[in-house]
Amino acid sequence: MELGGEFYLDLNALSEKHHSVEGYLSDEHPLYFDSGRSALRFAARSLRSGTILLPECICDSVITAFSGHTPRFYRLTPSLEIDMDDLLSKLNGEVSAVFLMHYFGAVQPRAILEQLEAARLRYGFSIVEDTTHSVFSARRTIGDLCVCSLRKWFALPGGGALYGPACPVQPSPSSSSGWPPSGNMRWSWLWPPPTACRWRTEVSTCC
Repeated sequence: MELGGEFYLDLNALSEKHHSVEGYLSDEHPLYFDSGRSALRFAARSLRSGTILLPECICDSVITAFSGHTPRFYRLTPSLEIDMDDLLSKLNGEVSAVFLMHYFGAVQPRAILEQLEAARLRYGFSIVEDTTHSVFSARRTIGDLCVCSLRKWFALPGGGALYGPACPVQPSPSSSSGWPPSGNMRWSWLWPPPTACRWRTEVSTCC
């Protein structure tokens, strides 16, 4: 079974279901994108410039999404939990965000999340939570912004989501932000049509 590869779909065989990703995330102010990579780039632009603390085990597409920021890496334990002593030693007023990852669906321990919350209150950074592995273990833990690549879970050619309490407001149709997307974009086989939810697309390869 392949997760996150290339899939060939017969759209005529698909139908809108009662249970949907849009319904699951509806309370989290979601924005939908062509890929998780595009969602992450959009999230990165909403952060103040500064240092981004990233886990040492992370893919290049995450690092490049934070171009314009200064990446710095914190250590993980052998069980892929955050080494909080190392992370705390790297915090200062220049840190604008900490990237939180839950590997293979195993949510970071509560004690670690509580320490991270306390550090956020002290230093004022944002928490960007990658829920690609964990969205169905915990929709969100302590993230201000959550990013999920949906094609890692479903037989989809693309799709990503950005959500959370600090999720940016939908761009104005009259702005120069590229909203609404051009072309005939009808993804109602996964989510309701664009009139029923908020969209933003960018040119990228799917992550």
